[in-house]
Amino acid sequence: MEDLFTSSRGRPSIPASVIGSVLVLQALEGLSDRGTAEALTFDLLWKAACGYGLNEAAFHPSTLTYWRKRLAGSDRPHRITEAVFEVITATGVLNVAGTAGPWIPRSSMMPWPGRTPSRS
Repeated sequence: MEDLFTSSRGRPSIPASVIGSVLVLQALEGLSDRGTAEALTFDLLWKAACGYGLNEAAFHPSTLTYWRKRLAGSDRPHRITEAVFEVITATGVLNVAGTAGPWIPRSSMMPWPGRTPSRS
């Protein structure tokens, strides 16, 4: 996600890999930005998934808004969804006898390009 921060004034203090993990978990859980920051601060599973230390606190919830705006204005706004899809395809984690698995995450926040977001 280096293309999101082309300024010579520095890079964000939060690694892109952490933000990517957090945005995916947020979409799967359907949490608000504040709820997401709280989950990252207090939920041990979230900390492990995002590479956070046991005593590490989350960033301010507005950080997610900042990153989403950067993603939306980029040449590849769906890069996180694409990366998740690549992992799912490569691992076959959602395949059952050659068909789509019983559970496929859907998110209005990160729709697949060219598809209308589901509201279910």
